[in-house]
Amino acid sequence: MGTRMIGRHGVRSARAITAIAVLVAAILQSPPAFAASVSAAAFTGGAGTVVVGTTLYARSGGSLTLTLTTSADTKCVQVSGAHTAEQRSATAKSSWTFAFSAGSGDGVQTITATARPEFNTNACTGQPGSRQASYVLDNTGPVVTGALAPLPNANGWNRANVTITWTATDAGSGVASGPTPASDSVVADTAGVTRTSSATDRLGNTGSGAVTVKLDKTNPVITGSRSPAANANGWNNAPVTVSFSCSDALSGIASCPGSTVLSSNGAAQSVSGTATDTAGNSASATVSGINIDRTAPQLSGSPTTSPNANGWYKGNVTIDWSCTDALSGIDGSCP
Repeated sequence: MGTRMIGRHGVRSARAITAIAVLVAAILQSPPAFAASVSAAAFTGGAGTVVVGTTLYARSGGSLTLTLTTSADTKCVQVSGAHTAEQRSATAKSSWTFAFSAGSGDGVQTITATARPEFNTNACTGQPGSRQASYVLDNTGPVVTGALAPLPNANGWNRANVTITWTATDAGSGVASGPTPASDSVVADTAGVTRTSSATDRLGNTGSGAVTVKLDKTNPVITGSRSPAANANGWNNAPVTVSFSCSDALSGIASCPGSTVLSSNGAAQSVSGTATDTAGNSASATVSGINIDRTAPQLSGSPTTSPNANGWYKGNVTIDWSCTDALSGIDGSCP
């Protein structure tokens, strides 16, 4: 009897071992689980976003929705990159949505969505599949630029009425309105007046530009003087220095002529000078009527009667004088 019992136990053990071996072989020969995949990933926007062409733009605080389409065996999805998030589902599914809020800054924002078929307490598990999606942050308003006509000179001044033409450009979502105003002008003299214009892009970001115009349409003041003054007859018998003084109440004097010395004999001589202000306006002055005679007159005398043969007179002698001056003439009568 004891021998038969041992035989029965041996048979049972052999059968158990065989069953386990068959199970292990089946497990080893079964194909691995398929990897999860992401077939579509895209952002859509709500308030604070706009689509231009095929590009989604968002400003800070804009409402964003990320929609993913995955393989039907997906139970866990992770989002990384510009935004981070993770969702898990006890049952596998193929449609996933994430809500995000746009941040600060500018430029392309890209996320990577990774799908996996399983998860545990710590992380998503299983073979992954991934896909990227992006949108563009735009938190900068348009660039507004003003062009002056005519252009100011090298000193930054205009001396004629100025027209300002404004333009606006936007590297992000594009200009929606403006610039306002589109044009402007400055027609009154000013030491510096600032004109501004603004524009708004499609997301509501506002940009502005400013230009400063300095306008001086008034000529400078120039005054000439001479030294020394002429005598009562309007003549000088020494060199005459002509000087100029210049002033400009707005842009200031850029150039004023220096002194000129006249030393040559001559009547009705003149000296002219021109003053220029920083804006390019000019004015001239002339000091004229300068008469200079530095040569003494000629005086000659002779007796009205002749002496005797010996060259002598025996009575009073009358002398007759003659005077000449080739330039200014004789003042009064000759002796």
